[in-house]
Amino acid sequence: MYFFLTAIRPVLEYARPAWHISLTKQQTTSLKNIQRPALQTISDNVPHEEARRLFKLTSLSDRRDVSVANCSGS
Repeated sequence: MYFFLTAIRPVLEYARPAWHISLTKQQTTSLKNIQRPALQTISDNVPHEEARRLFKLTSLSDRRDVSVANCSGS
């Protein structure tokens, strides 16, 4: 899990306040398609949603929403 949190997630979230609002549905799907297999591999093939609950991880889209809200002062 340490590897996911320190090596994979930061790459998926790089500069998210700048590009979040312009993401297309296809780009959002592409980001999910990177996160899901990585998380399943790290969690020994536990299904994605269960692994997120197990490790108390928020979704990438939820993290983007919070980040954008924090940057805009909302």
